[in-house]
Amino acid sequence: MSQLTEDRRAELEIALTHDIGRTVNTSRHFSEQVKDINLLISFDIPENEIVVELGEEYGMLSRGSEMEDLEDLISNDIRFQLEGVVSFDLIDFRFGGKDMYFYFPEERPEPESKPAMQVSTLTGPLMESPPRVVVTAGHGVYRNYQWNDWRAQRDEHNGITEDYLTPAYADVLEQLLKLRSGVDVLRARTFRGPPHYSNRLWADLSARYHLQALYPELPAIWHSLPQSTDSMRERDEGLRTTPLYANHIGAKALINLHTNGGETSATGVQVLFHEKKIESAKLADSILCAMKEQIHTDDRWKGYRVPDKGHAVRNKAETRLGNMPSVIVEAGFHTNPNDAEMLTNRRFQLLSMRGVEKGYRLYSEGKTCAPLELKEIVSAPGNTGSKVPVAVHFNGHPQFPVRVIKETLSCPEGWSCLKEKTDRYELPQPSPLAYESNCPSYQSQDTVTAVQRLTMIDTDGVITSAEHSFVCNKGGA
Repeated sequence: MSQLTEDRRAELEIALTHDIGRTVNTSRHFSEQVKDINLLISFDIPENEIVVELGEEYGMLSRGSEMEDLEDLISNDIRFQLEGVVSFDLIDFRFGGKDMYFYFPEERPEPESKPAMQVSTLTGPLMESPPRVVVTAGHGVYRNYQWNDWRAQRDEHNGITEDYLTPAYADVLEQLLKLRSGVDVLRARTFRGPPHYSNRLWADLSARYHLQALYPELPAIWHSLPQSTDSMRERDEGLRTTPLYANHIGAKALINLHTNGGETSATGVQVLFHEKKIESAKLADSILCAMKEQIHTDDRWKGYRVPDKGHAVRNKAETRLGNMPSVIVEAGFHTNPNDAEMLTNRRFQLLSMRGVEKGYRLYSEGKTCAPLELKEIVSAPGNTGSKVPVAVHFNGHPQFPVRVIKETLSCPEGWSCLKEKTDRYELPQPSPLAYESNCPSYQSQDTVTAVQRLTMIDTDGVITSAEHSFVCNKGGA
């Protein structure tokens, strides 16, 4: 951002203010809004931030769900328009020059606690008490007091409604976290229980109502805005319920699963974290790294946009109120027809949630996520009639069991070469993997070289390959 000239900076500020302001004012965003929103977008060069000024009159609405929706709309549009043009660290929303915490100082987040490193069930003994991870599917049906009805928080787009789709993602992630990460998964929304007084299915309801039934004696979790008279007060409380619940049970992580909304051309994964929470940022980046690896194993989605870094946010309750590493995972844009079709695909749901689980597991084990890659294949020269030890060095964290396929590309004259052979490594092990190649007896020149292609394929279908040559010297059988 600091490399922008003053003229270019002014040009971008004017264009963004005009274009995004026009988009924002095509509809009303607050239940009692009667006039257009006069927003102003500027660049804070020293802080490397985009500042969006909405006006002092919106300060007292700054912590509500309607404001979160408006900020999402604006943020996604800014990111889309500035992608490849200028990079920045944060989009800072202001209300009369002041942030949300000026109006609601009690909302300022506490520092997050760094979870103790856990050991996967696949690599060692589990801790005496399995760590708890809270998974919630956004958003869920809530009671609207203006219309006195029960309604989803998201409209239908391209045949899907986020509130009803995300539980399928949470189902997959719950099973993966239990099986692979060895954690105790708690869901903020539920599928079970006696009939709710709304006559709506529990599976459709917001987490607020599940936790109200679970903890009727703890209204501070599910009724955290008792003074509010806003018609959407139970929707606002719903966003706060999950992190407050995670705090109550001492969860080690909070993963909020969503689908995204924006321009019809906006596409791809986003993972959000609170700007002040370092551990949450690490978790977000780890999840994105693993999601990219997993999603791109399917040829249909090799080009699907998965960024390397998470997006810092300031005002979102789901990332702000938890005392543990907390992220929002946006798997795709339900407003994009191509993304919407993909979001309903069971294979995509599996691959994307494999990535979320793996990213969490690597983070919790203190490991840095890296793409699976054959780094170096090393062998010493061997003699005829002997076996040559080979060390296969790799980067990344494959999901075991792992197969290594050895394909002969160049076989010296007089050799009897196997065209293809597969070795299977059942138990997790660090780099390098070891195997042996044969140096057969031959009658030709003193030294010959064979060339192989090695392909490593892990259980999740992640593939990496490289070529390797080994040398055989004529001599003692």
